[in-house]
Amino acid sequence: MRIDEALQQLDLISAVADRSRTFDGLRAAPTAASGVIALLAAAIQTRLVSSSPTPLQSYLLLWIGVAAVSLSIVIADMTFRYYRDPTARARRMTLEVLSRLAPAMVVGAALTLIVFVTSPEVAWMLPGLWSLLLGLGIFAASSLLPRSLSQVAIWYIGCGLAVLMISRGDGALSPLAMAIPFGGGQCFAAWLMHQQTRKQEVHV
Repeated sequence: MRIDEALQQLDLISAVADRSRTFDGLRAAPTAASGVIALLAAAIQTRLVSSSPTPLQSYLLLWIGVAAVSLSIVIADMTFRYYRDPTARARRMTLEVLSRLAPAMVVGAALTLIVFVTSPEVAWMLPGLWSLLLGLGIFAASSLLPRSLSQVAIWYIGCGLAVLMISRGDGALSPLAMAIPFGGGQCFAAWLMHQQTRKQEVHV
């Protein structure tokens, strides 16, 4: 019995230690909001882009705007929690998570600009590449994020590869190429965060 009790205590200590190394600044509600925004943008994409004299430019403006709004919502929430949290550890982890995600975001922005300016004929690849970069960014920060979010990274990478395989030709720049990876991915991430929060409340 003493051995069993000691093992239970070790499990509890391990769980607390893991939690102390896990960034908890991401929340389900802002993440879900970003997913809903992506789904709404996909719903209006066809009408908006098809009526534009410059379809590719309209497409990029739409999705860059969606990315900017979604990122602003998530970062604003993280910033609010950053300044509200008095602990240096939480603030340090916020900056570290952002620093690990930043390279993927910067590369994605640069890649989009290069394709638009120099090679618009390969713009059909952008949705798949965006999804791949986001998945790799999440993997880069995975050691600081809840373990369940690794599933979201796998989702983005899998969707990115699938989009690259099937989106050329008639499927180029389809609304589904953004709705499924990004709308679905963000909603999936929000659901996982909600489940994680419920588990923590039960343990507390």
